[in-house]
Amino acid sequence: MRGPEKPAQEQPENDALTVSQLAGRIERAIEVGLPAQVSVQGEISGVRVRTHTYFDLKDEKAALSCVMFRSKVQRSRRVIEDGQHVVVLGQVTYYAKQGRVSFVVDSIQPVGRGMREAQLRALCDELRSLGWFDESQKRTLPVFPRNIAVVTSHSAAALADVRVTLNKRCPAIGVYLFDTLVQGERASEQIIGQIRHASSRADELGIDAILVTRGGGSADDLWCFNDREVARAIVEAGVPVVAAIGHETDGTIAELVADRRAATPTQAAMLLSPDRDALTDQIGFLNKRLESQVAHHLDWEHRRINTFVDRMHSCIYATVHTRSLRCAKLESRLHQAHKRSSPEAIGERIGRLEMRMELVVEHHIGDAVSDCRTLAHRLESRMRSILVREARRVESLEQRLHQSSVAGLLARGFSLTTDTSGRIVRSSDKVHVGEQIVSVLADGQITSTVNKAE
Repeated sequence: MRGPEKPAQEQPENDALTVSQLAGRIERAIEVGLPAQVSVQGEISGVRVRTHTYFDLKDEKAALSCVMFRSKVQRSRRVIEDGQHVVVLGQVTYYAKQGRVSFVVDSIQPVGRGMREAQLRALCDELRSLGWFDESQKRTLPVFPRNIAVVTSHSAAALADVRVTLNKRCPAIGVYLFDTLVQGERASEQIIGQIRHASSRADELGIDAILVTRGGGSADDLWCFNDREVARAIVEAGVPVVAAIGHETDGTIAELVADRRAATPTQAAMLLSPDRDALTDQIGFLNKRLESQVAHHLDWEHRRINTFVDRMHSCIYATVHTRSLRCAKLESRLHQAHKRSSPEAIGERIGRLEMRMELVVEHHIGDAVSDCRTLAHRLESRMRSILVREARRVESLEQRLHQSSVAGLLARGFSLTTDTSGRIVRSSDKVHVGEQIVSVLADGQITSTVNKAE
């Protein structure tokens, strides 16, 4: 039989742990019992944004306090909201002074992100096998586009960047906005429709290139540009397509299949527009080159004619000299025959010889003159053809330059607005209600009073 149980002996005070000692043991237990980084899945709740972002990660049975430092949040470019199901990677930390366990988050990904990235890699492999990434299949961008179709949101900052850049470099280029969502579930469908719409109206509107663009955002924001049908719409477009989506470090399927990729909307506009100042310099250079070539051709033809004339003179001189020698011989023979012939016969024979000599000389001189006229006519015709061709080139370049000038823009229906001091009004913020403004047109100007400025 068991005897009665003895009461538990109280632990001596010397064996009791201090709070700091117990906290230290808890810290060591966490360090030894858990890996350096832990991956945890759960639902976000109670998001609080101060300097850093604080939230709870929970499931049906437990909750874990989490903190994500500001630098980590900025690097992830992700909006943290209640209700998101995520996988976080970080370290378990015990704060001894508060007696609190917290999870320090290094990175955060939505649940299912790994599967989505695997699908993206598979799509890249498929499109690469179709040759959609092949640089040799990419189309050349137009040098002087008439109009550009911009597929983006009407409220996107990218649209303003494109317009400002085109206005600075080549104001003659027109911009057609094909408004679309650029993120969200319905974005891919709208982007596809607007690319195809722009392509179908390219001939009607004079569209020579399409620009698909938007500003930076998270991977989720840009995911609509990884759609297979978006890629197909770009590849099948009837005009070259430039893509500038997100930042330079971002990469989407749309950019890989586009004819050119740009790091920013501004760079995309620069790729699609000639520099007006550089174009003016090029026209001046071509004009000087044309003048030099015409002068060279004229000098060459002049020297050629002089050479031919010298040769003809030499030929005529040689012919006359030969005939003169022959006449001298004949004259000598006549003198020898004088004794054997009557004066009348001798005179008649000399007359025939003189006429014959004159005919021969006239024939040779006539041939030489005819050849000179033929060469002169050919030279004149050739120089006229060269001058007409080069004049057309200069006229074409001058027309393009004129289209980029202020007068050219006014002639095409644009107007230039100034205040009463003659300063150009570039923004509605620069005018006030009641103020007078002047709109300069191609054939005059209109003075107006501002009733509303937005």
